[in-house]
Amino acid sequence: MDEAIVPGPRRAASDAPIAFVSPDTEIDLTNCEREPIHIPGAIQPYGVLLVLREPTFEIVQASESTASHLGVEARDVVGRPLADLLGEAAVAQVRTMIIAQQMRGFGELSVGASGRRFDATAHRSDGLTILELEPVVESDQLSPLQVMEALRATIERLERAESMTELAGDIATEMRSVTGFDRVWVYKFHPDWHGEIIGESRREGIETWMGMHYPASDIPAQARALFLRNWVRMIPSVSFVPSPLLPADNPLTGAPLDLGGSLLRSVSPIHVEYLGNMGVTASLVISLIHRGQLWGLISGHHYGGPKRVSYGTRSLCEFLAQALSLQIGLADRLEDREYALQVRIRQSDLIAHLIVDEDVERAVTAGPVTLLELTNASGAAIVRAGRITRLGITPDVAEIAALAAWLEDTIGDVYASDRLAADFPAAAAYPTVASGLLAVPLSHGTGDLVLWFRPEQRQSVRWAGDPRKPVTLAPDGSPRLHPRGSFELWEEESRGSSTPWHPVDIQAALDTRRALLDRLIRSAEETARLNAELQTSNMQLQASAIETEVQAQQLREQRLVRERLLQSEREARAEAERANKAKADFLAVMSHELRTPLNAIGGYSQLMALGIRGDVTTEQQQDLERIQVNQRHLLGLINSILNFTKLEAAQIEFTLVDVPVNRVLLGIDALVAPQMLAKLLQFSVVACDRTVTVHADEEKLRQILLNLLTNAIKFTSHGGRVSLSCEQQGSTVSISVMDTGRGIRDGDLAAVFEPFVQIERHITPAHDQGVGLGLAISRELARGMDGDLTVVSEVSVGSTFTLTLPAVTASG
Repeated sequence: MDEAIVPGPRRAASDAPIAFVSPDTEIDLTNCEREPIHIPGAIQPYGVLLVLREPTFEIVQASESTASHLGVEARDVVGRPLADLLGEAAVAQVRTMIIAQQMRGFGELSVGASGRRFDATAHRSDGLTILELEPVVESDQLSPLQVMEALRATIERLERAESMTELAGDIATEMRSVTGFDRVWVYKFHPDWHGEIIGESRREGIETWMGMHYPASDIPAQARALFLRNWVRMIPSVSFVPSPLLPADNPLTGAPLDLGGSLLRSVSPIHVEYLGNMGVTASLVISLIHRGQLWGLISGHHYGGPKRVSYGTRSLCEFLAQALSLQIGLADRLEDREYALQVRIRQSDLIAHLIVDEDVERAVTAGPVTLLELTNASGAAIVRAGRITRLGITPDVAEIAALAAWLEDTIGDVYASDRLAADFPAAAAYPTVASGLLAVPLSHGTGDLVLWFRPEQRQSVRWAGDPRKPVTLAPDGSPRLHPRGSFELWEEESRGSSTPWHPVDIQAALDTRRALLDRLIRSAEETARLNAELQTSNMQLQASAIETEVQAQQLREQRLVRERLLQSEREARAEAERANKAKADFLAVMSHELRTPLNAIGGYSQLMALGIRGDVTTEQQQDLERIQVNQRHLLGLINSILNFTKLEAAQIEFTLVDVPVNRVLLGIDALVAPQMLAKLLQFSVVACDRTVTVHADEEKLRQILLNLLTNAIKFTSHGGRVSLSCEQQGSTVSISVMDTGRGIRDGDLAAVFEPFVQIERHITPAHDQGVGLGLAISRELARGMDGDLTVVSEVSVGSTFTLTLPAVTASG
C-alpha cells in the first residue's frame, strides 16, 4: 500500500530530512488525513528531477541527486539552460517529447560525451515542466522475448480465467514473474474505502494474505487521490535518504512545487515506518482504474533489501494492470446488462397490471409481479393519503409512519441506503427487517411514498489487525500516534448493513413512481371529466330526453378520443425518454469501446517505440509518433462528443469558487508556449489588477481559455499575433483572446457556436480537425458559470473571442 498515511511519530530534524508534518504539531488522525503528501519538497535519490521554465528551458529547480547522477551540483545548474547540462541533442529530444505529450511524455536520452543513457519522463505542474531522469541499468532491462512472453501469457490468462479472483491471482503471478518481488497482491476497495486482497502470488515461506481486509485509514483520501493522478509508484529502497529540491519553492508561486504527478516523489516518513512495520524493504504499486474511479491496486513487496524495477518493466506492469481493469469493466457491464434486463421485464409486467387494475395499491402488492420482485426486496410499503399498505417483511405501521415523517423532511427524488440506522437511528431497533431502505416520493409535500426494505446481511470479515486500532501509543505511554505495527489475523462479524442497492434498482423505483403518478393522474382526470359530463347531461335532460341521449353519446366519443390522444402523448413521451437514454447509453458505451482499442493502439505503439520487436529506425520511429498523434487526436474527438452529450443531459457539475484571474492567465502561458513557438507567433498576456476575481469553476475556466487559444493558434498564420487580456466592468469581468488570423465572415458568426459546425473546414489539416464542438462546449460551460462567450471578427484582420464571468466584489 503506497502512501499509506496513518498517524506516525514526531521526529527531530536530525533524523527526518524532509518533514511532511511540522515537528511542533501534535499528531492525530485529523492532521494525518491532511498531510500534504503531494508537496514533499524532495525526491527519492535513484533519479534526478529538473524543473524547467518554457520556452527557454531554463532550470529553475533541481534535486540534490543531480551531483551523483550527472556530476554537477544542483546549485550550479539552477538558472542555466538545460542544454548546458544535457547537451543540445538531448534537449531536442526533450522538446519533442513535451510537445507530443498528453498527460506525460517519455523517451530515452543519451547524455554527455559518454552517452550515458537515462529513461526520461516529462509532465507539467504549477506552470512549469518537470523532467525526471532515471539511469538505465542494463541488468534491469527485459528482453523483447521476455516482454512478448509476458504479453502472451497475460492474454492466455485473460481468456482462461473464469472469475475475478482467478484473474487477479493470474495477474499477480505474471507481475511477480517479471519483477522478481517476493510478494505481489491485488487489492480491491470497498464502498467505505477499506480494502480486501482478492489475488496473491508469493514466494515459498511467506504467509498468505489472501482474503485479508485492511482499514480505510491505511490508505487515506489524499493518497487515493494521488493514485488517480499517477498510476505507478515505486520505492526501490525504504531506507533511502530524501534528495531535496533546490531552491525549495516554486519560483512562480513562492510555494512548494506540486509533485503529485512525479515518479520520483519522496515518501512520507509515516509511510516509511508503516512499511518497516510490515518488514518491507522495497515496493511497487500500480492503480486499477474502472469507470474513472480508483477500483483497487496491484502491489509488489520485497523483503530482502532494495529492489529496483526498470521503466520498461514498470510500463509492462502498467499494461498488466490495464488488462485487469478492462476485464473488470467487461464483467461489470455483462452483469449489469443481464440484471437490468431481468428488472425491466418485471417492471413491464407490473406496469401492465397497473394499467388494468383500478385499485393502485392492489395492483402493485397483489398482482403476478409485485413491488418486491421489482427490486429483490424482502418488504415494501405504500404510504398514500394517510394510509399504509404493507407487503412482505416490514417494520410495523407505527415505525413506518415515523420513518415516512423523517423522509418527508430529508428525501429528494430518491433515498437509497444499505445502512439505514446510520442516517435514521430509530431503525437500529429493527435491523433484521430493514437495515436497507430504498424510497421515492409520489409527490413532495403530501407525505406519499413508496418504500422498499432489505434485512441485515451478517458476514464474517478477516482483518489484518484490529481495524478499530489503526494507531498505537508510543513506548513510553504518551498519547502520540504511530502507524499500525500489528497485522495479525483479527476477525469480526459485520452487522447493521444490507445488500447494497444496485443503480438498476434505483432506476426501476423512479420508473415505477412515474407509472403510479400517471395512473393516479389519469384516475383524477377521469373523475373530473365524468362529473362535468354528468352536470351537462342533467341540464340537457330537462329539455329533451332524446337530446340528452345524443349529447351523452357525443361525450363518450369525445372522451374516447381524448383518452387515445392522452395515451399517444404518454407513449410519445416515453419513447422520447427511451430514445434520449438510448442515445446517452450508446455514446457512453461507444466512447468506452472506442477508447479501449485506441488506448491499446497507443500502448502497443509505445511498446514498439521502446524496441520490444527489435531496433526501430528513424523512419519507423516517426511513423510510430504519427500513430500516437492520430490516436490522441481520435481520443480528443471522442472526449469532445462525450462532454457535449453530458452538457446536453445536464450531467456536468460545476464547482464555483472565487478564482483570481491573474493566477489563471499567468499559468496558462506554459500550456500553449510550444504551439506558439512552433508557428513563430507573438503571444502576449495583459494581466489584470491582482484584486480582480471571478466566481467560477477554475478547471472549466482554464478549459475554455485553452480551447480559445488553441483555435487562435490554428487559424493564425506564421508570424502573427495572439494576445490574452482581461478587464473588469462593474459586476462582470471580460477575458479576451485576440488573434490576427483570417477572421470570420459576418454570415458565419452566428454559426460558430453551433454544435458540429466547422467554418472553412477545407483549409484545416485532417489530423487537426475536430467535430465542431469546441466552441459549442465552451459557450455552454461559460453559461453554466452564469457567464457567456461572444465573438467579433473582421475578415483578413482577425477575431476577438470574449468570455464574461461574474466578478467577485469587495463586499461579496
